Amino acid sequence: DVRLDNEVARLQYGPVPWLFARDGQQVRTFRKAWDKATEAAGCPGRLVHDLRRTAVRNRIRASVPEKVAMQLTGHLSRSVFDRYNIINEADQRDAARKLAAYHEQEALSVRHHQAQE
Repeated sequence: DVRLDNEVARLQYGPVPWLFARDGQQVRTFRKAWDKATEAAGCPGRLVHDLRRTAVRNRIRASVPEKVAMQLTGHLSRSVFDRYNIINEADQRDAARKLAAYHEQEALSVRHHQAQE
């Protein structure tokens, strides 16, 4: 159990100021462990930052406001956030569909207003 391991390490070594630590010492690289884990998960070649990119994209697709998404993912600047919020062809098609639906709704509203006059 990871929580038990963390608690034992905390009691043995005291508070550890690093996100990744082993025996109370900072883990400076975990490349081999990461490569082994991604291979076992069936997604070799993935990068740690792929997770952050996925987190950004998932929040935006879930309609989380961008400022909130930036806070949740720890992005301090708009320019870096935008680099993680990658837009693909499906996003562009979805935007075109939404725009077409908006224009159709506006046209219906105008026709309705004209019929009222």
